[in-house]
Amino acid sequence: MRWLFYISILLAGISCKKEEVGPQFPVDPLFSGDKVLILNEGNFGWGNASITAYGPNNLQTVQGAYFGANDLPLGDVCQSGIRWANRYLVVVNNSNKIVLLDTNTLEQVVEVPALGSPRYVLPTHGGKAYVSDLYANELGLLDISKGEFVFNITVPGWVEEMEYVNGFLYGTCPQNDQIIQLDTAANEVIDSISIPAGPSSLVKDRNGMLWALSNGFSGANARITMVDPAANTVIKTFEFGVGDQPVQLKINGEGDVLYYMLGSGVYKMPIESTSLSTTALISGYGQTLYGLSINPATEEIYVMDAKDFIQPGEAYRFTRNGELIDSIECGIIPQAIVF
Repeated sequence: MRWLFYISILLAGISCKKEEVGPQFPVDPLFSGDKVLILNEGNFGWGNASITAYGPNNLQTVQGAYFGANDLPLGDVCQSGIRWANRYLVVVNNSNKIVLLDTNTLEQVVEVPALGSPRYVLPTHGGKAYVSDLYANELGLLDISKGEFVFNITVPGWVEEMEYVNGFLYGTCPQNDQIIQLDTAANEVIDSISIPAGPSSLVKDRNGMLWALSNGFSGANARITMVDPAANTVIKTFEFGVGDQPVQLKINGEGDVLYYMLGSGVYKMPIESTSLSTTALISGYGQTLYGLSINPATEEIYVMDAKDFIQPGEAYRFTRNGELIDSIECGIIPQAIVF
């Protein structure tokens, strides 16, 4: 898990000089066209999280795009982000905040103080979004238009990633070895599904089935589990070998192909598979693979390399078949992309 790296990163980096890479300005004309945002965590406690803006069509890159648009640092540990209508919602974990940005200019619309240590955001009906938290044992309900939390919901432990299915929210609880089901009308947890080995990543396929990746957090072997949310039952389980630590389960825009990282490779798994793939789709790139994102429109694969967690990282962009398209210089510890 990411937070396990932080102490060693800090110790290793005390004597290291912080670096910035690439042009910091201007942001035009990149922002006038299509772009994706690469979220760079930065080092825990250093306050050097950042956003790299990248244009897939013109191959332009702008480092420090948030700072360039706002003349403010982003904060400490950029954890995750989503696009919703004309807003980007970016979670800055150790700064305990969510920043809402204009999708055209990246100017900050509002900064929302979060719970204790926000993790992921899931939009739902009525312009609301749920926010998971590492320490609060709560989900926050955020009114996106108002830029404020309107309700907190008690949950049985720390929640990671979430999905919305048929009026219910499902969220992974790694420390409890379960997926919780929350009634979004009543805003209360009504059921849970036992999933061994600390489920963290969660995606929904085209058939409405849920897929969870457990990376061995609680000691059991890592696994990918398919769950039927109509009955809250486990349908399939794919168990990894002893010592394997897969991370970053993702799904394509069509909802029929899963992707995940294991060691130095990226693996592809159609939802109809009867076994785990034994051959990596992508391998041989980067020093420390840390983040994985799939463009839902093109199925292009972005793989983030944190290198030594001190120097600027790099992102690699591939076709759905694993052919390299481009490499992108990033900020410190790139780990997710917002499309």
